[in-house]
Amino acid sequence: MIQAEATSLATSSLAAGQAPERFRDPLCNLRRLGLEPHAAELDSYGFTIVEPGRAAAAGFVDEVLQQILAIAERHSGQRPDLQHADIHAGGSAWGQHLFYLLLEHPVFEQAMMNEVVLSLITYLLGESCVLSSMNSILKGPGTDFLPLHSDTAMVPAPYPAYAQVANATWLLTDYDRDSGALSFWPGSHKFCRTPTSREVADIERFVPVVAPAGSLVVWHGNTWHGAFPRQVPGLRVNLIIYFCRIYMQTQEWYRDRVSAEALARNDDRFRHLVGLENPYPFGTEGAPIEKIGHLSARTRSQSG
Repeated sequence: MIQAEATSLATSSLAAGQAPERFRDPLCNLRRLGLEPHAAELDSYGFTIVEPGRAAAAGFVDEVLQQILAIAERHSGQRPDLQHADIHAGGSAWGQHLFYLLLEHPVFEQAMMNEVVLSLITYLLGESCVLSSMNSILKGPGTDFLPLHSDTAMVPAPYPAYAQVANATWLLTDYDRDSGALSFWPGSHKFCRTPTSREVADIERFVPVVAPAGSLVVWHGNTWHGAFPRQVPGLRVNLIIYFCRIYMQTQEWYRDRVSAEALARNDDRFRHLVGLENPYPFGTEGAPIEKIGHLSARTRSQSG
């Protein structure tokens, strides 16, 4: 009885945020936001889909879409035909890629700092994770599948069971198989390796993401995924926010590029996510041992 009461008291304290930092409950924010079922799906399937309106209002997603279309137009000199395009970027399975979007407009900062995004990503990667890249794919009709792969690139197998990288993708248009949807091999994050050539060809195992615009898809970096070819006119558009653990090399370098205005608009976690709190690489003064120790304590996640 005493033990049960003590456990209940400890759980209540963790949920209320009263515990010391070294005992911070990784489920605290998930519980507050009602995201525990999504955490369970990340554990079981390696991915989860948060429905529209849960993470952000419809108007927010529309603004992100309009900003991406404007950026794509600046790059190509032609406004993308969202509804009627019969080809885009040569019909490539990769589509048209836009990079370094965090620097383009405050709405992209909001997309990263969204509390649902950060709560699920923190569950996978721990509080010390950083932004690796933010990009968008505008994909038109074509015939090629995006091959099955994992995002744990350049890491030898076997992978750790815990996530070293994780992805949060905002769907800016409706997704289904004919529209060229993202697809997953559920549970493949537990294999801790890349797919074989035979597995890459086994498209019957692909499960398409069927979800409306405004949905948020989050997945474990080990999870095998690809995409179906788009078979209908128009474009499939997304915003991909890719995170990694602090000890990994990021795909994009924001540390010297983020403006003072962006830093002023956001809280301290933004500074950390863009690399300003990263102790590496250090200068000739030597390693900042205290900072390294502090960040090591913040690497805890659900499994690593």
